[in-house]
Amino acid sequence: MTGTPFLDYVALHCNAADRQGPSLVNWAKSWFSCADTPLVLTPNDWFTRGHTHSTCIWIPPPADGDVALEQMALSIHKRPKHTHLILIPRLFTSRWWKYLEKVCNLIFTIPLGSEIWYLTNFEPLIAGIYLPLSRHKPWNLRGTPMLERVERMLHEMPPSDPRWGRSVLRELLFQARSLETMSSSMVRPCYTPIDNSEFPIALPTNEDGLVNEEVKWSKRYLAARNGDNLCTPFQCDFCHFRNLMHRDPQPSLAQDLGVLKCI
Repeated sequence: MTGTPFLDYVALHCNAADRQGPSLVNWAKSWFSCADTPLVLTPNDWFTRGHTHSTCIWIPPPADGDVALEQMALSIHKRPKHTHLILIPRLFTSRWWKYLEKVCNLIFTIPLGSEIWYLTNFEPLIAGIYLPLSRHKPWNLRGTPMLERVERMLHEMPPSDPRWGRSVLRELLFQARSLETMSSSMVRPCYTPIDNSEFPIALPTNEDGLVNEEVKWSKRYLAARNGDNLCTPFQCDFCHFRNLMHRDPQPSLAQDLGVLKCI
């Protein structure tokens, strides 16, 4: 009404990090393990380092969302084993939404009012994740029950939840990364628990009290078996600890060691 152009109030030129601050980037980085430290790309990196680094975080402004997604698609086409995360405020979606749906395996909305996306931003934040292709069926995780479950959990999560969605997304990235190693690591007894066989392991017996020879194995529940990855999901002790305690175990604490042994 004062004559100021309306678009001056719509921050099409500002990316999510400029509007929210470093807390958003730190939250996104916390999903990844130390072995896969992500690289936060600048606009210049979209055309260079974004095509070579194994784990990238793209934070383009809405006005450049189509350019960033185009370069992200080229990077994925050249190196489908890499992982990518893109964060864009829900503005100017007519320019980049179709690109987003084609490129990403999982798309979800970070609601307003959470600790990582304040109400003062006015529009929700759109996040898209590309997970690396797998050597095993179904190869692409788009539409799998695992991603559907994650999408449902994120949708039901209230905005007031501290560190909104962090544990769910961290577990998703770990599971996606472990798909490549599970086939090779679960076909031989390479997993070793930390309890040092302190807990007794019962063997199933029949009506005559005789142990079933099919399950009579000295390493039962102490090592992986051929084909375990085909029938049961696998998580190590440390991942279960993180799910329960929401932190990493400390080897110097006897209480943490006790919890790991019980797991």
